[in-house]
Amino acid sequence: MRTVVVGPERATGRVVEWTREDPAGTGPVAAVRAAIDRLSDLSDEVVVVLLAADLPAVTPDAVRRVADAVGETGAVLVDARGREQWLLSAWRLGALRRAVPVDAAGLALRRVLGELDPVAVDDVDGASGDVDTPEDLARLGE
Repeated sequence: MRTVVVGPERATGRVVEWTREDPAGTGPVAAVRAAIDRLSDLSDEVVVVLLAADLPAVTPDAVRRVADAVGETGAVLVDARGREQWLLSAWRLGALRRAVPVDAAGLALRRVLGELDPVAVDDVDGASGDVDTPEDLARLGE
């Protein structure tokens, strides 16, 4: 398994490939574009998983369920309220290559990836809960 991390380099417990969006800090779509570019040697049929660092409840089982559900284009984890967690999703690399523009700075991930009509995967264990604020962290700790 190959792991590409988009962000500033830091110590990790495993070997990863590092890359950055250009310019740095221009959002998740630009980060996905940077990862796609790093995977230029792979076939369009390869399944890649998008996984954000701010998902403390994610489990290997949740990632596996999403990756196993990929249809023609991709699959996305959906919470109990019907909200997609685009940063816990899996895609055929070719679908990402076609959907994510080179000039991706500031674009919304749901607009870019939503058009690919991914398979919805129910979040049965709360893995989609992200932490953007102290309130989010407190809510997840309940």
